[in-house]
Amino acid sequence: MSGFDGPRRMVKFTISSERISPEFISAALSLDPDRSSHVARVPEGSILGRPARINSWQLVEEGVAGEDVTDLLERIEVRVAGLREPIAELLRNGCSTLLSIVQYCSLLDEAGPGFVVKSSLLGFLSDVGAAIDVDQYVIDQ
Repeated sequence: MSGFDGPRRMVKFTISSERISPEFISAALSLDPDRSSHVARVPEGSILGRPARINSWQLVEEGVAGEDVTDLLERIEVRVAGLREPIAELLRNGCSTLLSIVQYCSLLDEAGPGFVVKSSLLGFLSDVGAAIDVDQYVIDQ
């Protein structure tokens, strides 16, 4: 048994900055984040309990074992679809962007490992300068 009890699948779109607050980002996008963190404060739900080194604003889609990460990516794409221009303005003011994908896999998962990133999402990520970070783990059930 792995002892892991968190979400088995997660996709996060993050906008971060050393100087621009999550509140400012929310106002610029006219959208509240699912999660945020502030420099020098311990983020809510932090496993490590360390203060954040950077401000962050996140949209998060989570799924359980067996849920296809492709579906989570599609849900994130819908949520960011109209934000290209305001994000571009935030980038010009020193923000950066990142798409994070986390997938815990086991032999019992119906969906199995892997996922598809549609070209439309890749185009958006390219337009907003987002890097993609993928973490995949194999766990015992």
